[in-house]
This record gives sequence, structure tokens and C-alpha cells, in this order.
Amino acid sequence: MEENSKPKGDPILSYAIELSQGERLFLYRRSQKLTQSEMAKELELPLLVYFQLEQDTAATQHKNLISIGDSPPLPYEACVILRRRIGWTQQELAKKIGVCRWWLNLMELGRKDYSRLIEWWNKKYEAAHSKHGSSN
Repeated sequence: MEENSKPKGDPILSYAIELSQGERLFLYRRSQKLTQSEMAKELELPLLVYFQLEQDTAATQHKNLISIGDSPPLPYEACVILRRRIGWTQQELAKKIGVCRWWLNLMELGRKDYSRLIEWWNKKYEAAHSKHGSSN
């Protein structure tokens, strides 16, 4: 019997995503339901410094960040990271997969079935890698 909590296609996303420190920080903050301002206060950092850390543009690392987000991303979190890396908004991706932005947001939060999202990213990943593989 197939487990409903784990959509088909997770394997590609489980190993294809190597998170930067800023991405780990973003996912951690998101999981805690904190704003950037609240997270900066929690870490006792100026907001601008926190923003730079989350964007991976900070000149230095911060000692309080070492243990944040050490676990691999959940499949729906990996989807958020892929979308952000490409630079798409939720609205743009929602249109591509045929859902409204609100529904995409719920899938990216893991609150609704995200199997359609996983399958879309897996197809994109497989297509990109089959193109690269055919030239080798």
C-alpha cells in the first residue's frame, strides 16, 4: 500500500539539493513561522546583517548559525529552494503547473498534497540531466 504522506518521485529531490547556509537559514525561519525581523532579533543581529546571511551575501559567518538547518530539506522544501534559485515567483510557477498561487503556496508549505509539484520538478530535473547525459 502506498503511503499518502510521501508523494511519488521524492528520490531525485532528496539528493539533488545541496543547501547553502542562507537557504538553510531561510528554511529554518520558514519552519518556525518567523519574519526576517523576528529571526534577526532571535539571533541578536541587525536586520540588514540577517538579510545578508539569508541571501548568502554576508561578508562573515555568525557563530549562532552553525546548528541551524542541518537536516536535508523535506521534498516540498526542496521545491521552494529550486523555485527561488531559478528566480520564479509563486505566481509564475503556479501558472506553469496549472494551479493558482494560493494552492502552490500550500503545497510549498507541505499543507496540501504536493505530489504534483514533486512530479513537475522531477520531470524538469530528468529532462535537464538527459540532455547533459546524451552529450557524454
